[in-house]
Amino acid sequence: NAQRAGNTCDVGSEGILSYFGGNDNEDGSGNIKFAKIWYAGSGPKIGSEPGDDLNSLTLNAVGSGSSFDYIHIHQGFDDGIEFFGGASNIKHIVVTDTQDDAIDVDAGWSGNGQFIFIKHGTVTTRTGETAYMGNNGFETDGEKNGGADYDEVPASFPTFANVTVITSDGESVRDESASQAFKFDDAIKSNYYNTIAVKTDNATNGTDCVEFKSDGLDNAAEITFHSSVLACISDFKDETQMPAGMSPGEWFERSGTTERLGGNADVISADGFSTNSSSTSLTVDADDLSILEDSFFNSVNYVGAVSDQDTDSVWYKWVEAAVTAADND
Repeated sequence: NAQRAGNTCDVGSEGILSYFGGNDNEDGSGNIKFAKIWYAGSGPKIGSEPGDDLNSLTLNAVGSGSSFDYIHIHQGFDDGIEFFGGASNIKHIVVTDTQDDAIDVDAGWSGNGQFIFIKHGTVTTRTGETAYMGNNGFETDGEKNGGADYDEVPASFPTFANVTVITSDGESVRDESASQAFKFDDAIKSNYYNTIAVKTDNATNGTDCVEFKSDGLDNAAEITFHSSVLACISDFKDETQMPAGMSPGEWFERSGTTERLGGNADVISADGFSTNSSSTSLTVDADDLSILEDSFFNSVNYVGAVSDQDTDSVWYKWVEAAVTAADND
């Protein structure tokens, strides 16, 4: 509260010696467009070894005056993109094979994201072993701190649209945490539109698509999915741990426009990333994003990040090139 009132920039950053803060959610810190960020960051400290959770792209209190568009993040040692407060917006983002989370939300971020494709895969180590990459597609934390000194600080409340998260049954080489699509924590609030999460196998490690941490339930009634699909062999890590006594189906499906299809649904096209418009399983219609009354969002007629009917677009070709590169790396 004191730093917000004083418009100071005294919050220490992760990973490097740096400070951030302020109270102008419309400030600008520049723009990034058509960029590839590969092999970036560092992992956590292990014993006396170096490392301090350095992400591929960290946005510390960056305002909506900045934009981040057409970015491919690949094999980062920590998160792909992590937001600490602010209201910056992201669009046309691909994150492949990061060791930790693809998108990490923290400390009151209230921005938007659209057209986000995430895929967890594997790499072959120098010793010839297969290592799994990726914890959560989205790890979303609402409040960085609690108590009287922070009671004026809002919880994170982002809005995402046209998202595809393809998980695996792996446990990340980083810390042996499971590959999941969503983890909700720290009283997070959020809205998701036209979203697809995929998990086709969990025979080895019993992984799931969605996890609520204990205080992730605090504002769970304000976590909503619209025109969205869980195509997962196991949807929820703990089906008994749901908000306000709701069943998993009641929570996810309460908008009336979502589907739970199981792990055998043919929602992804043969190219491995775009939404299968010929799928007999996928029957939800895309949400008309004009209802959001926000010029940031583009209204499209498909769910998921990429359409298989739009193969000549810059976005389709950007994802195609990113996935091909990741598969061959």
